[in-house]
Amino acid sequence: MNKKRNLSFILSFLFLNCSLIYPTTNPIDSFHFITGKNQSKNLIVMLPGRGDRPDDFNKNGFIESIINSGVDSDVIIIDAHVGYYYNRNLIPRLYEDVIVPYRLKGYKNIWMLGISIGGTGTLLYTQQHPGSLSGIILLAPFLGDNEIINEINISGGLKKWTPEEPVSVDDYQRLLWDWLKKYSNPGHNLPKIILGYGRDDKFAFSNKLLSEVLPGNQVYESEGDHDWVTWNRLFNRFLKDNFLYQK
Repeated sequence: MNKKRNLSFILSFLFLNCSLIYPTTNPIDSFHFITGKNQSKNLIVMLPGRGDRPDDFNKNGFIESIINSGVDSDVIIIDAHVGYYYNRNLIPRLYEDVIVPYRLKGYKNIWMLGISIGGTGTLLYTQQHPGSLSGIILLAPFLGDNEIINEINISGGLKKWTPEEPVSVDDYQRLLWDWLKKYSNPGHNLPKIILGYGRDDKFAFSNKLLSEVLPGNQVYESEGDHDWVTWNRLFNRFLKDNFLYQK
C-alpha cells in the first residue's frame, strides 16, 4: 500500500521523539578546517547524525585522520541538526550557504559526507543538486522506514523494484529510492557514492539494498554497530583507498 509520507512528520517521528527541536539559522552554522599549509582545491562537507554535534567529527579523529592520511582535502563541518530536517530548509541552506560560496572561494572538487540522518540529508541534497558535487560518502545512512525497505526487498531488490504510480510529492522515501535506482544504469552521470556501514548496524539491511546498485569497490562493510568507533574505522579505510587526490 502506497501511503503518503510527509518529510517533517516521518523524520520527527523516527528521530526526534520528545527531544528539543533546535532553531535553524540563516546562514547555517559551519566550521572550516584547512588541513594543510595552504587551502586545498578539494573540500569535504560533513553532516552529523541525530544528536551529534559538529565537534564530534573532530573529537572522533576525522580531521586528524585526513591530516595523517596524506589526502589533500580541507573540511567544513555543518551544524545540520534535526531542526533543519523538521523545518525542511536543509537543502537550500547547504546550497546557498556552503556549496555556492565555497566554490567561489576556489574549491573545485567538493564531496559531501553524511552519517546516519546526515546520510539522508546528503542524499536529499544530491537528489536536488547532483551537478554540484564530485561524490558523496554515506556512513550508515537512514534510507527509510520498514515498509519501503520490505517493499523493495520483496520485489527482489532495487534493480527490480518499481514504485507504484503516481508517487506523491510528499512520499520522499519512494522518490529517493526511485532516484537511487538510477545508479543501476551503467551510463548514469550521477555523483559517485561511497557507502560504509557496520554489519550489526540497525540500518545494515537497507544499506545492503543500496549496495546492490553500486560497484563493489565503493561499498565497505566492517564489524561494528551504529557508533563512532565503526564510522571512524570505515572513514580511515576510505582514506587509505584514496577517494580524493593525494598530496
